[in-house]
Amino acid sequence: CKRSSKGLMSELYQNYRALEDSIKKRASQCGRSPQDITLVAVSKYASVEQIKMAYDLGIRNFAESRLQQA
Repeated sequence: CKRSSKGLMSELYQNYRALEDSIKKRASQCGRSPQDITLVAVSKYASVEQIKMAYDLGIRNFAESRLQQA
């Protein structure tokens, strides 16, 4: 069952906001600023559409860990 773009965007938004809240809480517990922490989204199996959605939400740091083909 494939999710609609709207449903996926909603899920990404909720997950991203939960991560931001967690980062703020943990940073505060450690006496650090949330701005000192960089969230890196791993796009290993994400489609281009999903990566664009994440970017539209405000995520700016992406990483991919695929084995290089020789």
